[in-house]
Amino acid sequence: MVKLCCICHKEPRIPDNSYCLKCVRDYRRKRNQILKRWAVDKLGRKCLRCGLISEHDCAYDFHHKNGNGWSRNDGTSSNLRMKELLKWRKEDKIPEDVFLICAVCHRIEEEQDI
Repeated sequence: MVKLCCICHKEPRIPDNSYCLKCVRDYRRKRNQILKRWAVDKLGRKCLRCGLISEHDCAYDFHHKNGNGWSRNDGTSSNLRMKELLKWRKEDKIPEDVFLICAVCHRIEEEQDI
């Protein structure tokens, strides 16, 4: 007999889990949105470069500043970045070298680093 998801009671469970893949994805998406909203609010909801203020969290990116100026995107997976956000949330503190900039300014900064 196939065991069903504990949330939706429709889909079969993922092996060694109580939930189906769809419910796991939905949970992670909601959790990630909550984490990003917390971090954006904590950093002042304003682009450091152009001053954009937006109610939409997707307008913002987080960027680390190192001693040589803006760091390059290190290509880490979004799951790893979310683990970092979870750590920051647990400590209720964002590292001082993390800045909030809008997505457009982030692309410009990355282009200028080349």
